[in-house]
Amino acid sequence: MIFTSAVFLGRFLPAILLIDWGAESAGLRRLRWLALLLASLFFYAWWRLDHLAVLLASIAFNYWMGHAIEAAPGPARRVLLTLGVAANLLLLGAFKYTGFLAANALSLLRIEGFQLPEMALPLGISFFTFTQIAYLADCARGQRGRHGPIEYALFVTFFPHLLAGPIIHHSEMIPQFQTGRRPLGVAAQDLAVGLALLAIGAAKKLVLADNLALIADAVFGMAADGEAPKPKQVWHGALAYTFQLYFDFSGYSDMAVGLARIFGVRFPPNFDSPYRAIDLVEFWRRWHMTLSRWLRDYLYIPLGGNRGGPLARYRNLFVTMLLGGLWHGAAWTFVIWGALHGLGLIVSHLVRSHLGPLAPRGRAGRLLLVLVCWLLTFVFVTTTWVFFRATSFDAAWQMIGAMYGAGAADPPRAPLSDNAQDLILAALAIAVLAPNSNAIARALENPGRAGLAAGALAGAAALAAIATGLTAPNASPFLYFNF
Repeated sequence: MIFTSAVFLGRFLPAILLIDWGAESAGLRRLRWLALLLASLFFYAWWRLDHLAVLLASIAFNYWMGHAIEAAPGPARRVLLTLGVAANLLLLGAFKYTGFLAANALSLLRIEGFQLPEMALPLGISFFTFTQIAYLADCARGQRGRHGPIEYALFVTFFPHLLAGPIIHHSEMIPQFQTGRRPLGVAAQDLAVGLALLAIGAAKKLVLADNLALIADAVFGMAADGEAPKPKQVWHGALAYTFQLYFDFSGYSDMAVGLARIFGVRFPPNFDSPYRAIDLVEFWRRWHMTLSRWLRDYLYIPLGGNRGGPLARYRNLFVTMLLGGLWHGAAWTFVIWGALHGLGLIVSHLVRSHLGPLAPRGRAGRLLLVLVCWLLTFVFVTTTWVFFRATSFDAAWQMIGAMYGAGAADPPRAPLSDNAQDLILAALAIAVLAPNSNAIARALENPGRAGLAAGALAGAAALAAIATGLTAPNASPFLYFNF
């Protein structure tokens, strides 16, 4: 079930809401947990029933391991944590990286004609694996808290975040399940804000991302087939994918945050207008914020963080982004994307450390500097997304060569539709200038003109998005389901 599909919006969500509200109104907290857990497992099994066993086995192992880690003395605790993390990474690697590693090994050994059978990747495995690695690390720090197996299983499987995040700490979610019945006013506000975010996310996906995908797929398809589009076409394709990915994933995140809010659970925001960033440091504080937080807390800091001087800091930063790239997919294109962002972050930190004395003093000079920095950051991010989207190195280099002057003189296929440029410009204006969903949610929580305006905007989005979702013949999956 896709969040924007008729079966989800018209059947699954209303049914679960009625059951949940009934259990909450009756004060049946444990029954509410169980109902939400069973609904989440049903939601997951809807995609592939056989992968439900993988999810349940992972939950059972990590709950038991977390309990064992918490009860163990210091040295044994570190050993158990290492074993637990290794087991999670082995599970992720078996499904996600076996084919990639085998193909590279066979290529190095020059063995031809042999290929391992492909294994279907369980949806959400990257997200529920990272979530549970964080849980084990928190248990080793003595931060497990008090909860039983039902609360833990619900924390991992809660359907709004199960398939593509946000990546939540157990200490953020489980205590919210353990609270008592919400006052009626609080529940009403949760419903209003949640529906608004649900509608905004659906509008991003159905109105913007899915239409931008037509442009991006056409251009990247040319490159994958070995053709050389014109530079203008390639820029259209790269920019279309830049905004498609943002509106698709931030739309999913808005819907996830909104769905959780309807049930009285508050998720941290996952996006904060990242294309407004004026350097890569700021970009990664605004893009996929819960993954950035995870990489910082559970990879960058354990590697040493900024301890040990600038060289150690930059090394740890580069390794973190390199592994972050590999987390997104089992392909060298993702590794290159991560490496480029690692290098870009190093340059951004160096510029930040030296820009102060060089910054112009006048208002006009500062504004010009901000615009130049924004443009350089945006162009860098757009260019590197080509590696993220391309299906091969050859296709990526074909695209980047055309972007920077090595394209064909005449398009090998029919040109893109006339409205491609208009749609890209509209997407740019919305991504950079329009208030984001976090600002709209804050406005809805406060009385006054801003709240009324946000409510009207959200209501219009709700009518358009839900109507589109209920009438669309085929709802396309969100992009991050592939990661």
